[in-house]
Amino acid sequence: GSVYLNVSGAVNLSGATITATGGDGYDNANDSGGGGGGRVAIIHNGYTAPTTLSAFGGAGPGAATTGGTGSVFIKGASDNGALTYDNNNSANNSTSILTTGTNVTISTFTLSNAANVVLPDTAITSVTGTTTINSGTTLTINYPAAS
Repeated sequence: GSVYLNVSGAVNLSGATITATGGDGYDNANDSGGGGGGRVAIIHNGYTAPTTLSAFGGAGPGAATTGGTGSVFIKGASDNGALTYDNNNSANNSTSILTTGTNVTISTFTLSNAANVVLPDTAITSVTGTTTINSGTTLTINYPAAS
């Protein structure tokens, strides 16, 4: 699932909980893994952060794989936005594929808490500010094959 807020004015979300968490897997015997996290996007002209903001993958019971992390994107009127992948320190998770159009520019890019993300060669993304890849996360960049 997804949550998309596009607010023309200021938005105060203090005390709010905004999540797009994947569903938990069901059957431990058949390794029914968790669903992938969804997408949260908040476009604003002034912003007070919510208490909880997440798009974690759903839990996989037993040996089943936890779903891949979803994305959280927050963009103000005067920036290109902050894109974050955070998978709640789930050690056994699926890979998330960053899907964008071409020539996408963001201000900050963060991977944290066991996020496992692939940037395909078809997604051309520029980061004008800070890129943070925290310990325990994986970013795989797929370059086009040599011709």
